[in-house]
Amino acid sequence: MHEFRRLIVGVELTRRDCAASLGSVAAVHQACWVAARNGAEVLLVHSTWDGREEGDPNAELALDPGAESALEAIVQGCSEAGVRARYVVEAERPWMAISRHAIGTDLVLTGKRDGETVDGARVGPTAAKLVRACTAPVWLVEPGQDQLLRLILAATDLSEVGQRAVEVAAWLAEAHSAELHIVHAWRVPLAVQNTADSMDHDEYVLVVEQHRTRALAEFERSVAGLPVDPTLHLDRGRPSDRILGRIEVLQPDLVVMGSLSRGGRRGLFVGETAERVVPRLDTSVLTFKPKDFPSPLR
Repeated sequence: MHEFRRLIVGVELTRRDCAASLGSVAAVHQACWVAARNGAEVLLVHSTWDGREEGDPNAELALDPGAESALEAIVQGCSEAGVRARYVVEAERPWMAISRHAIGTDLVLTGKRDGETVDGARVGPTAAKLVRACTAPVWLVEPGQDQLLRLILAATDLSEVGQRAVEVAAWLAEAHSAELHIVHAWRVPLAVQNTADSMDHDEYVLVVEQHRTRALAEFERSVAGLPVDPTLHLDRGRPSDRILGRIEVLQPDLVVMGSLSRGGRRGLFVGETAERVVPRLDTSVLTFKPKDFPSPLR
């Protein structure tokens, strides 16, 4: 069991009838599943921001009675599922409100998008911002996706962040009796590539095989002791290409990966691999950052 004790769910309500959006409904259901297994409390965060500039005296809108009823109904639904929940309402941009409340929390869940976006994007703007700026792990839940996970794909670069992704993926696979696949992409070091012309073919093949063997040994050490027996994929090449290739073949229900392995500029960096992979996914994705990742909202 992983220590997800404090969960946050971003809740968007439709302007027409104040109903929870498809993405929000999926995120709440997923949060209740996690909370029930960890004895966790769920905080629902709803923003009334309507696109006006921060500082506009008319921007802080009162909560519509219909919206209040909708949020109370979600809290009641969580309670009926045996999960403690409450809600807060903020007036700032949704990603900022969620990220601010997420400082010090354990997991954030939100809809990956809400239905089909106008431009056909697979990830909505709030979800994309959270992957970049939120300090907590972010689970983007695909609207309408079956909550039962049958196949989970974890991607690791063998860093601390990659290890957390693998461990959580293994916990989820065990809880769902799901298949777990783990992919690690390796490359021939640049120094070896630069001296390739000075080697004959057999010598170069031998050097490459030595690096592959070392990569495999390190990969296998990193997954030792997991509660499930994973299928390992050691692929040579650019990580984003190899991950997307495995996703295309395996069609996982959930992809678990780091969005940043090492610290960067304050709240601005997302790793190249995540930037290439996440926007192209048609499935749910759970992303992790380093534990010392600094919030841009402190």
